[in-house]
Amino acid sequence: MKVYIIFDACSGEDYSTDDPTILYVSTSKEKAKEFFDDEVSNWEDGMEEYDSNIDEYADGTLVYECTDFEGDSHRIMKLVESEVEE
Repeated sequence: MKVYIIFDACSGEDYSTDDPTILYVSTSKEKAKEFFDDEVSNWEDGMEEYDSNIDEYADGTLVYECTDFEGDSHRIMKLVESEVEE
């Protein structure tokens, strides 16, 4: 069975860089992608001075990276596919 996992890590004054967080797990790629997109939109809402990008790799992995210059933070979020034995 395939599962789709979204996790992130943030660094900056208000974050511990040693603590990645699992945000979402699903057996539906579409629902995971929707959650990923919503999370990006919510994260960037209200930001004015930032740089972000989303890279998609051949294996389906999505990587979102955002640097918030005003809030002095950096976030990386990934959506990955993993095979799990039933």
